[in-house]
Amino acid sequence: MYQYGRPRPRPSSSSWLIRWLRIVPRRKFRLFTAAFRRWNRTRGEELRDRARHEVDELRADTRDRYEKARPRILRALHAARLRAVWTWRFTVRSMKLTASVIASTILFAAIAAIVFFVLRDDSSPDSAPSAEPITSTTLTCEHCPEFAVVRVIDGDTLDTSAGRIRIYGADTPERGEPCFNEATDEMRRLAVGTIRGERGHRTVDPYDRQLYYTYTSSGQSIDELLIRNGLAEAWRRDGQHRNLLIDLENAARNGRVGCLWN
Repeated sequence: MYQYGRPRPRPSSSSWLIRWLRIVPRRKFRLFTAAFRRWNRTRGEELRDRARHEVDELRADTRDRYEKARPRILRALHAARLRAVWTWRFTVRSMKLTASVIASTILFAAIAAIVFFVLRDDSSPDSAPSAEPITSTTLTCEHCPEFAVVRVIDGDTLDTSAGRIRIYGADTPERGEPCFNEATDEMRRLAVGTIRGERGHRTVDPYDRQLYYTYTSSGQSIDELLIRNGLAEAWRRDGQHRNLLIDLENAARNGRVGCLWN
């Protein structure tokens, strides 16, 4: 160990080598580290500058494109706004027009109905339907064969001593239809005791019922009475009295006579 006042011993060559091996690598490592940091700092600044430059160029390019496209975008927005406004106006006007048409139609229909019923109630006595049922007929048959009435089925069918008869010239409402009861009651009133029958072009119908133009015991036409009193429609397919009965039905329909035409 070195003592003060005594000369320092000269180190040997081996000690210098050991010292160089211990010091130099650390120094070079520090120098290399410092140089790398300087280079990294410089390179990083260059990269940052380049990135900022590219970002600035992109922003400038985007701004230029936006400024160029801005008038077109504003025109498109203005056109879309106008289309929306006009569409809304057209829709509102269409709804108002539809509502006014519906209201006018309902009003005119109500006025027409009121006028119709007023004129109907205030019709003249000549055109008013007769309150009394018609008893005399154009068609008569006092010498036709006579049959005893067993049972009245409905307004145009009845059971007799000759079998079930379906009247030829008239068609009354079926069960469940309006005026069925009125037509049946009228048939019961007319076919009391006996009836008379006149053959037509056909003798039976598809249900094997015998077909006759029917008359009361005094010879008045039951077919004609039912039609003229508004309780039956005329048979339009065939029959020798078809045209007369059709004309009588039209007259009853136009005069609003009876249950069917009121």
